[in-house]
Amino acid sequence: MDGIHFSILPTSWRNCTGFSKHFASERIEQYVSFPAEGYNTRSPTPFKSPRLSESLFFEARHYTDRALYHIILGKWMICNSRPTWGLVSFYYSAFFSVQAAIRLHGTFFVKVNYDSETNPPPTHQLDVVNLLEGRYQIRQVSKKRGEHQRVWAAFYQLFGTVSSRDDWAMFRPITAISEDEERLAEMHRRHLLNYVPGHGYVELRSPRDADAWCTKLSADLPADLAHNIEDDDCQLEVRSLLRLTLCLKLFNKIAKEGGAYSKHHQAIKELRLGYLDRFECPEPLAKRLRSIISE
Repeated sequence: MDGIHFSILPTSWRNCTGFSKHFASERIEQYVSFPAEGYNTRSPTPFKSPRLSESLFFEARHYTDRALYHIILGKWMICNSRPTWGLVSFYYSAFFSVQAAIRLHGTFFVKVNYDSETNPPPTHQLDVVNLLEGRYQIRQVSKKRGEHQRVWAAFYQLFGTVSSRDDWAMFRPITAISEDEERLAEMHRRHLLNYVPGHGYVELRSPRDADAWCTKLSADLPADLAHNIEDDDCQLEVRSLLRLTLCLKLFNKIAKEGGAYSKHHQAIKELRLGYLDRFECPEPLAKRLRSIISE
């Protein structure tokens, strides 16, 4: 799983616009021709496409927007006495940021056909070999991992050493994690909150306890990152913000390359800033997001 070398990510994507008619992960076979063997082998099968890059980049941008939406929604729900689903939304913000990040690194998990729910198709991994030359490879992936575990594993494999680079040290808490259990801590907490009766939905069982929970979580948690990144619940917001920041920083780097994307970057930033008012992002998270988006 090599994808695009981290040092050349900005250059690789610079000539994409951030807009496309297609999402790469949906019915990709309708507009990209794969070799027949690529459908049913776990060996990487090379192929070429002159137009796939726009769909890939658009999908990375879309997942970044999803991540922003969910962190806003999570904080709004916590500040409005809906803490359980607020925390679950923080998890999905982090997960969608991870989806965006691995895509920018050149790794995509796609379904070749979404038509059937009773007989779902296998998941394929699509990797960029050389974006500028339109060269890719595709293969089936093992069924041993579920979608979420597969995405998290790819993120840590691709971004595990990023924090050792200049200007990227701030992302150490979300990239340089080696223990398997700790890598899945956010996913595990989401599972407990959403599915295990004794962990989530305190607002249904005890309004008084829920109020105390909301008071704790409504604070400006990223202001004390060192403390809150270790708390079972507080970590969900601070980690999601760090993961979103990583994606937004990558897009800023791409814009600074001066290619086609640079002409659209400002409009995309303004669209994202508009989400803060449209979805009623509470302060001070809104202030933090404005600063990060506007860089």
